Amino acid sequence: MCTAVYYRGKNHYFGRTLDLEYHYQEEVVVTPRNYPLAWRCGGGLTSHYAYIGMATMAGEVPLYYDGVNEMGVGVAALRFADYAHYEREQGGAFLCAFEVLPYLLSQGENARACVELLKGIYLVDTPFSGDYPTTPLHFLLTDGEESFTVEPLAKGLTIFQNEVGVLTNAPDFAMQMNHYEGYRHLSPAYRSKGAEGLPGNWTSQSRFVRGAYLARHMEEGDHNTFFHLMDSLAVPAGSSITEDRGVTRTIYTSCCDLDTGDYHYITHRQRAIGCVSLREQDLDATTVVRKEL
Repeated sequence: MCTAVYYRGKNHYFGRTLDLEYHYQEEVVVTPRNYPLAWRCGGGLTSHYAYIGMATMAGEVPLYYDGVNEMGVGVAALRFADYAHYEREQGGAFLCAFEVLPYLLSQGENARACVELLKGIYLVDTPFSGDYPTTPLHFLLTDGEESFTVEPLAKGLTIFQNEVGVLTNAPDFAMQMNHYEGYRHLSPAYRSKGAEGLPGNWTSQSRFVRGAYLARHMEEGDHNTFFHLMDSLAVPAGSSITEDRGVTRTIYTSCCDLDTGDYHYITHRQRAIGCVSLREQDLDATTVVRKEL
């Protein structure tokens, strides 16, 4: 269970919760402009936009969950079980699921440019390694002006304009939006009893509706306001149990400031807000910068 949200407050903010029953030793990682990138289908980049986000380090390679680049483009990958459809490698232009974030963040000057980068691309089921199997994913990308959902479906890689700037898990985005239509009438006004009927459980569809409602109605604020919004979507430990009795909880919540490149975060164990600023790093370096949480 995860939720990604775009929120326009005093700045443009974008972030997500990572809801799991275990950790992957997450770190804040900065990929500078001259860190070499290589794609499994061939080719790569020796120079590109710098970006920052939360990642697990697989050796020397960061596997990102979310991030923002120096141009103000944010991307998050969310679990999309039972719906993600990956192809077999068959030539042509393809990406592995774990390559989508670096591919877009390294080259996208805005959300629309990211959409263009994905044209003619298909996603394959090739894992990073035996230790990191392929995960079913879909993606939310935004630049503060436009947001898009990217989904690998049976009919191919499909891109939707995302007017609410929210993404959760399965079912697919079209079904989520169809479900959300039944709640558009809700209002925080006293006469409507404070949005009576807003769903409050932890299912994907309920979190989608709640996230869209809050992003629309929250007062204009800073990253602290964003974290208050995301607290309403976070999963407290014990409130959701997996089939094998695992205890799901929000491992971390991020808030990317698309205007400044500041990456704010809180974790399940540490509620004090941490921050790593992209602009304070050596963006022309050739090695990644790792910041323990």
